[in-house]
Amino acid sequence: MTKYSYFSANKAGKLLIRNMFWVNGKTHVFFTTGQAPYYAVMTTPKGEFDWYWGQDKKLQTYHHVEESDIINKIYYNEVWHPVTGKIKGFFKSIDVKSSKSAIGFAECFNIAFDYDMITNPLVMMGYGGNLGSKNLLRSIQTREPTLNDVPLDYVIDELRKRKNIIAYKTNIRHMAHNFFVGSGRPFYKHPDVLVTQTDEGYIKECTKRINNNRAFPEAISKLLDYYDIPYEWFDLDDGDYNKTFDLKTTFNIADDPTPDNDLYVTDKKIVEGWIDDYVHLFQ
Repeated sequence: MTKYSYFSANKAGKLLIRNMFWVNGKTHVFFTTGQAPYYAVMTTPKGEFDWYWGQDKKLQTYHHVEESDIINKIYYNEVWHPVTGKIKGFFKSIDVKSSKSAIGFAECFNIAFDYDMITNPLVMMGYGGNLGSKNLLRSIQTREPTLNDVPLDYVIDELRKRKNIIAYKTNIRHMAHNFFVGSGRPFYKHPDVLVTQTDEGYIKECTKRINNNRAFPEAISKLLDYYDIPYEWFDLDDGDYNKTFDLKTTFNIADDPTPDNDLYVTDKKIVEGWIDDYVHLFQ
C-alpha cells in the first residue's frame, strides 16, 4: 500500500488532507509547522493521538484517546493538546526546553514512516520553523538546517520509498485571501504588534507573507532534487485528490474547517480591494 509525504508552505491544505485521510480510515502524522520545541503528533481515525518530542536527549511521549468526533473539526488542529488546549502550553507546563538537536526526538522517525501520511517531513530532514517564513525559506535555499543530528541518510532512504507530494496554489486570489482575512493573517491594529497598526503596515506584512509562501514550493522541489528524492506536484485548486492520494471519499476546499479570522480586520470591502491590488501587482 502506497504511503505519502506532504510538503507545502503555510495555508496549503494540511488540515484538509489530514481530515481526508481520517475519513478514509488512514493514519496521519503532523510534524511541527512552527518554532521549537519540535514535535510530532501521530493520529488514527479512531481518535488516538500520540505526541513525541525530545527532552534531555531522550524521546518523550504523551498518549490520548479522544472520544468526540474529530473529523473536520477545527478545534483539533495541529497545535491542539487535551491538557492545555495547545501543545505549546503543555510544553510550558512540563518545562520542555527548545533544542537544536534531534537526539532523542529522532527516535520517533521510524514510527512515523509506518503511517499512511506524513505532513511536513521537512523537520525530519533538519528544517524546522514557521512554514512560509523568510528564515525557514532561506535555510532551505542555503542548505543550512535548523535542526542538527537528524539521521539524514535514513530519512532520505525512507522518503524515496514514499509518494512525495509538493502542494501549491494556482488560485492566487484565494491564496491572498487566506493571508489578508484568513487564518494566515497577521494581527491588525493590535496593541502588541506595531508593524500592522496602520493600513500600509498591514498590506506590507501580508504581501511579504504571501510572496514568501509562494516561493516555498520551488525551494522544496530543489531540496528534494538535491537529495534525489522523487516527488509529484499537486495543484490545491485544480488537483484530483481521489487520483493523487487514492482516496474514495474526498472534500473540496469549501469543506476546509479553517475559518476566516475577523479579529482587528477593517471593513472587508476595503480588504477585498487590497487583495485585488495584490493580484494585479503580483499575479
